[in-house]
Amino acid sequence: FAYFQISKFTFIELLPADDEHPAGLDHFGLETQKMDSVVAHFRDKGIEVTDPFVSPYTRVNLSHAHDYDGVYFELIEAVDGSELQRVMHDWEQ
Repeated sequence: FAYFQISKFTFIELLPADDEHPAGLDHFGLETQKMDSVVAHFRDKGIEVTDPFVSPYTRVNLSHAHDYDGVYFELIEAVDGSELQRVMHDWEQ
C-alpha cells in the first residue's frame, strides 16, 4: 500500500484492489487522542468498535469501527514512537 502525507495532519492511504478490497472507497480514518475514551464514547452511542491495538505497520493505536449504516472506518491515535507521530513532527512547510 502507499501512504501519502498531504499536509502536516492529513494523509491518504491507498491499497490495491483485490478480492478482499474491491475497487472504490473501502474506509476512512479519523485521527484522535485518548483512544480508550473515544472507543468508550462510540460504544455508548451504539457504534460497533473493536478494542484498540497497535498496528504492526505504523505502530499507531488503531481501532476498527462500523457506523449505523455499516460504513467501515478506523480510529487512529498517533502515539509516541509511531511512524505517524514521527512524520507529523518532521513536517516542514
